[in-house]
Amino acid sequence: MLLVVGNLFAAWLAVRAFRHFVKDDWGGMIGMAVGAVFVAGLVWFPDATKTLLGGLWGKVTGSA
Repeated sequence: MLLVVGNLFAAWLAVRAFRHFVKDDWGGMIGMAVGAVFVAGLVWFPDATKTLLGGLWGKVTGSA
């Protein structure tokens, strides 16, 4: 279920990024593209994403 919903959400973000590209709204396009990459990471590589975010959080809090 997560895979289907995540793929639909990533596709929706990609369509929005394309619309921003057509309107020459570069900031919106980059934001949507980053969002699509983040969603794709959560959907297709959940364990790796959890490890990555945990490591980043450890660096922010100073525990790693």
